[in-house]
Amino acid sequence: FFAVAIMVMVSIVAVKTEEEAISLLGTLGVLSVCVLFASPLVVMADVLKSRNSRALSRPLSALSFICALSWTVYGCLLSDVYIWGPNAVGLMLSVVQLSLIMIYPGPSAAASGT
Repeated sequence: FFAVAIMVMVSIVAVKTEEEAISLLGTLGVLSVCVLFASPLVVMADVLKSRNSRALSRPLSALSFICALSWTVYGCLLSDVYIWGPNAVGLMLSVVQLSLIMIYPGPSAAASGT
């Protein structure tokens, strides 16, 4: 919440026209969404090293893919780069996450003894 409030306050103070404010908020929103989608990939080195994707959330990765795909298509239909741009990046990052999950599945329940 505080990050959004700061972005709005900066856009009000730092710009002179409504178009500049919209552009600034759009850019800040794009950066925020890219960080959001990329955050699960912080553990990518651990997944590659251990060859185990247990650290990646399967439901979160699947829902991120669906969400990013939906918003990318919607943004393309509107021809709005502020919508399709960050979500296309998120779509690619979600594909990377899902690929790591498929390539390096976690141990099965039988192997772990549960």
